[in-house]
Amino acid sequence: RFIEANKRRIRNMDAIDTENQVTITDLDAELLRRDFHAFVVSAWDKVEKGTVYVDGWHIRAICEYLQALYEGRLPSNSLMMNVPPRHMKSLLCNVFFPAWVWTKTPSAKFLCFSFSEALTLRDSMKCRELIASRWYEERFHIVINKRQDSKENFQNTYGGYRVCFGTGGSITGQGGDYLIIDDPLDATKANSKAERERVNYTYDNSIHMRGNDPKTVKKIL
Repeated sequence: RFIEANKRRIRNMDAIDTENQVTITDLDAELLRRDFHAFVVSAWDKVEKGTVYVDGWHIRAICEYLQALYEGRLPSNSLMMNVPPRHMKSLLCNVFFPAWVWTKTPSAKFLCFSFSEALTLRDSMKCRELIASRWYEERFHIVINKRQDSKENFQNTYGGYRVCFGTGGSITGQGGDYLIIDDPLDATKANSKAERERVNYTYDNSIHMRGNDPKTVKKIL
């Protein structure tokens, strides 16, 4: 009777394990949700195909601050970054960060701005390609909504969206939980007082007021 009881117990345990089976993919997804830098490293080849990833202290620092912003661990809800060109600021802020936030808060809404419409469209397409990848969908089960899926504006099925704008164009009709302003001023025009005033006016009268909730909106510049 003792042996039969233990056999039944083992069979019951096997049934429970089967019903609650956690896969390697599930564990990987949970690790990546908890660590933005790990997410960037793992997702790199889905965004920059054929380019070898080279880590650096500045990448880790930017990832740490972006994760702290998401988790509410910064003194304010604003983060300003000043780094030289070609140090992955645009990729980290515009491409990887929205995709990572959606793994934790898929309803989050992003508005992304740049002086160049072509550059902001480039990053939008890279972010969309990552989210539409099989690798991403298998781990995080986020799907792009077919009813709103364009280069400059795409949504997921949880209500989250990512919309991009050039600072020289019209910025109306949308609100965001995150406002990402990447290179609002063309570096070749940085010495122009008129151009600086134009960008400042656009920020003060358009971008600044695009937050869905003034108390919680997060801004990255």
